[in-house]
Amino acid sequence: MNATYSFQTIPIPAKAIPFLAGEFKGIVADNLLLQMNSFIGSGHSITKKQWKDICRGFEQVMELDPYFEQTYLQAQAFLSWEARMPKAAIAILEKSSVKRPWDWRPGYYIGFDHYYFLDDYDKASEIFLKTSQIKDAPVLIALLGSRFAVKGKRIEASLEVLEQMKQNPGLTKNAQKEIENRIIALTGIRIIEKALDRYKAVYHYYPLSLDMLVTKGILQTLPVNPYSVSYGYSPGTGKIVFDHHSKEVVKP
Repeated sequence: MNATYSFQTIPIPAKAIPFLAGEFKGIVADNLLLQMNSFIGSGHSITKKQWKDICRGFEQVMELDPYFEQTYLQAQAFLSWEARMPKAAIAILEKSSVKRPWDWRPGYYIGFDHYYFLDDYDKASEIFLKTSQIKDAPVLIALLGSRFAVKGKRIEASLEVLEQMKQNPGLTKNAQKEIENRIIALTGIRIIEKALDRYKAVYHYYPLSLDMLVTKGILQTLPVNPYSVSYGYSPGTGKIVFDHHSKEVVKP
């Protein structure tokens, strides 16, 4: 292995590089991506400084050719996973989502990074729900948005999106059923959350179990949960979930 092997971009702001490249923007962008791929794939250890230079390389490529899908795909793979720089990857992905409004994948990766790397469930839910409305976006994205809506208190927005999707005549029977189940589950959580608020207003603490909402007359009966025999519940925080999975997203 050649110890002197290195990669370095031109140390100028990304927005300035198209002026230097002139009519050869595409060629310069391809060359930059090729250099970065060769450097990252060389098998040697990459320093933080070098990763920052690679990040600048992706920014420069985006300015040269913002429509090229390989740029955001590689930024997600290398910056999020290899460099553990999800915020840098998100910045690239956000530019791609603007330039490629027909493409649902940048939004999916942005939502995933907010969830998986940044633990920002509310932002993940917002991005997933927005991305799910792009034509031909997989139903899974709306379902993920609704999952994180529970953690981020975005149930109303999630229900609105799911109700819209339910009207799509192109849905498969399985997708239709899953959307209906998610609507039932989220509606149940909304009912329980309001009941918990009423209970706490009276007793100044959350009940030890959801059954106490019925025994105390707050609810006549607990809502049906299509995913389990009951809703998951934490009496210490009042948090409710409709199943017991935590990391459901498949790594992209």
